[in-house]
Amino acid sequence: MPSPAEGWGTPGPVRRLVIWHTEGTAISGLLSWMWRLKKSLPAAGIELTLVSLEIQSFRFPQVCEAEKIYDARIRTPQEWIAFLKKNQSAVHFINHAYEYVDLLEKIHPGLLRRLTLVGICHTDQDYYYQNLQRLDSHLSGLVAVSPRCVEKLERLLPHRTGTIPVLPDWDMPVGTAPAVRFQNEKEPLRVLFNGRLLHLQKRVLDLPEISRRLAQTKANVQLTIVGDGPDLPRLRKELSRGEHIPYRLLWPRAPWDMAQLLAEHDVFLQISEFEGASVSLMEAMIAGLVPVVTSTESGTELLENGRNALLCPVGNVAEIAATLADLAQNRGRIPPMGREAFQTARAYLKDLSYAKKLREYLESFPKVDADHVASESMEAMR
Repeated sequence: MPSPAEGWGTPGPVRRLVIWHTEGTAISGLLSWMWRLKKSLPAAGIELTLVSLEIQSFRFPQVCEAEKIYDARIRTPQEWIAFLKKNQSAVHFINHAYEYVDLLEKIHPGLLRRLTLVGICHTDQDYYYQNLQRLDSHLSGLVAVSPRCVEKLERLLPHRTGTIPVLPDWDMPVGTAPAVRFQNEKEPLRVLFNGRLLHLQKRVLDLPEISRRLAQTKANVQLTIVGDGPDLPRLRKELSRGEHIPYRLLWPRAPWDMAQLLAEHDVFLQISEFEGASVSLMEAMIAGLVPVVTSTESGTELLENGRNALLCPVGNVAEIAATLADLAQNRGRIPPMGREAFQTARAYLKDLSYAKKLREYLESFPKVDADHVASESMEAMR
């Protein structure tokens, strides 16, 4: 019986991948990405281990039990060292966990030198660029989620030019086209915002002003806000001031609970200051929602204003509100734009072939032979 790797037409043994993450189940896009990887990577000949690093406290509320996502949970430096000794033959993707490289450099620099570490640039943000530049000497490779992120990394790290693959966190199955959202202008336009309630990046405190402007024009729009985060109290306070369209605040959903919520809405609203390659946006496009999105430098490469999305300037709440109000009055635009959004997403994901591309990237690192694996086990027992 052929191995999973042979089933994909890929020679050689199963490749081992460990993904480090520090925020548990809090960040919805990355949570969805990791959950899907557990399903898709075995067929590509990749043995995946997801590790939750919990030596430091989580910053954001958790969506579900860690055991539903992670294979290992690390709560002490001793557990961390033991885990890494047992997994030296794997390629390790660093996901938000830059401080754990610093910790390893302090407590076991020899082990750090033996690991194959790959830094992930998830977002077009200084936090990622500065940390990846700072830790560059420890990294065997870099992965970026968008061409814009690659461009900036290559400017900072010119010796990496031509070596950084674009691999957005879009490992998503695409089935048949979603049902057409037939529009009744007597019913409210159903708008969904799904993301961390954090004004930095997500600009969530623009939502109340957008709502007030829609209410002033009597726009037939209702807003669902799904998420949690440090700016939730401020958001609640702002939503209590003035007149608003109908709205509801919902707690974050686990990735396996999102399909129904997406099916209940017409429009996906993203008003970010900056992005990488939004998982929530791609999920919405697969579900046939019309994206109303701010024109960030990264993450909008697939969007064409008026065809498969409506693009607005970052921070321009008046234009965002006007765009939503116009959609509410011109419902005939929604089915064709939703269809185009789905078709754009489907074509890109088919071409991306995420698991296969990831396997090819892992093949660029030297394989570890059986003797080396055995020596790892002996070392871990010492």
